[in-house]
Amino acid sequence: QIDFDMCDVGLQLSHPRNSHLLSAAAQHIDLFVFGYVVHEVEAQLRSPGTPVAEGVGGVFPELFRLCAERQVSDPSSTGCAFLFLDATTRLWPALVATASLYGYECHLPRMLHGQGKPLEPLLLVAPRCHKARGFQPEWKDIAAIESETQRVNERLQKFEVYLRASDRARERI
Repeated sequence: QIDFDMCDVGLQLSHPRNSHLLSAAAQHIDLFVFGYVVHEVEAQLRSPGTPVAEGVGGVFPELFRLCAERQVSDPSSTGCAFLFLDATTRLWPALVATASLYGYECHLPRMLHGQGKPLEPLLLVAPRCHKARGFQPEWKDIAAIESETQRVNERLQKFEVYLRASDRARERI
């Protein structure tokens, strides 16, 4: 089943305007998709100059926590994932910092692209998603996993540079 609903990501999950999202998060949802919204409300999610390690605010801390708690309390749950598609990647490090507090793993899927620059979505996956489906890497896969982890970490460092530059510009306004 696919369901689309609106929410205000700049407000906490418990805010009345996010009641539909809160209800959905309490159910068994496999994938939340946030399309082209995070950069639009950046000022509501974090103040310029806030250390990346402090993450983001808005709906995300409560949403990540609720989904992580649901996964722990329901042994049959495979967890859920969060897919972020946006015009800029600069908030990915702050989102990762928030999600990692609740055990989410960060992935930057490689996307095909045409004449423009490649789209770099952010995918946050509950670690148990892999384990619940019997994922066991073979020895030959470990090098590939380590290489991918290094690639993701390097990209996140670059995105953090973009975020700091954006912060400096926002502070001047």
